[in-house]
Amino acid sequence: MSTLESYFETEKVEMEPSSNSANETSWKDDKANLVILFWLYFTQGLAFGFWDGALSLFLISRGATFSDLGVLSYQVYPFSFKYLFAPILDSFYSTSFGKRKSYLIPFQYLFGIIHIIMSFQLESLLDSKSVFTLMIAGFATHFCLAIQGVAVDGWVVTLLKEKNFSLGATAKHTAHLVGVFFSYNIFVLCSHWTINGKQVLRPRNLQLFIGCLSIFIGII
Repeated sequence: MSTLESYFETEKVEMEPSSNSANETSWKDDKANLVILFWLYFTQGLAFGFWDGALSLFLISRGATFSDLGVLSYQVYPFSFKYLFAPILDSFYSTSFGKRKSYLIPFQYLFGIIHIIMSFQLESLLDSKSVFTLMIAGFATHFCLAIQGVAVDGWVVTLLKEKNFSLGATAKHTAHLVGVFFSYNIFVLCSHWTINGKQVLRPRNLQLFIGCLSIFIGII
């Protein structure tokens, strides 16, 4: 066999699809784990949609200025320091509780508690345009989200089989977008609906839902 024929024969072998299906992606192998990841990212998306989108619109409808919105924007700064949180989370953790759960569970509960507390205060804070207080609450929320984001993203590596890592990324972005869609697009659209003169959906309702859902996921 000539050198040219040998080359093409080698190329043919390399291009043939492998019959081994062991490395093929299969969501059924990690179905329960993907559901957990979906709900975690969905809850984060709900929070993002409200704090980074809907909240500004509710403030504007109550007469907030652009300066007020500028102050509110400081709430997202914890995400600028995620690169600092990651090595800390990887270095300091409880070996008995787990590297990721040492941060995921406590901050999941804290995240839920903040939203439950805010559900009782949010209406008055919006009406009085207490932007600084809302910024502090949003800052604490985004701090929890930043820690959760680092922990959950790292947890995917050990939670899912290696062949399903791509499904983890799909679950993350899909759940996040669905959460934002519900808490921003749908919620703002439906917030003006009234029944017998009473508003059907109020901002505090969403806060209470996010808080209860977060704690429920933490318990699971």
